[in-house]
Amino acid sequence: MTDFRQNITDPVCEQTTATLTLALTDENDLAIAKAQLTSLTLTLYRAGYPATIFNARDASDILDANGGTVSADGVLTLLLENDDNVLESQTRNQEFHVALIRWTWATGTRPGVHEITYRVINQEAMV
Repeated sequence: MTDFRQNITDPVCEQTTATLTLALTDENDLAIAKAQLTSLTLTLYRAGYPATIFNARDASDILDANGGTVSADGVLTLLLENDDNVLESQTRNQEFHVALIRWTWATGTRPGVHEITYRVINQEAMV
């Protein structure tokens, strides 16, 4: 994997759904087929310290479960529910959230990781 960090520039309105997509690849940027995956998890947290976990999404299984769907050629589509996109504090106009996605393949002997950062906007601040 040449780049394990991604920033999404389009904001997400709090308490709405959002879809993230990611091509699961190995260290040579070659696609990892769904049949090769051993595990696929999501940790969803607020960027910064301390990192607050949202909606109990701490290493939650997303391998064709909990909003995650993987195509045969290893493309993850992840539906984040409205409870995933909440603000830790209603006094903020926005917060940055991180979707940390980890996977293993080759019978669990090889790991991969990808971090997606996106901005969640306070609904009240939009009016």
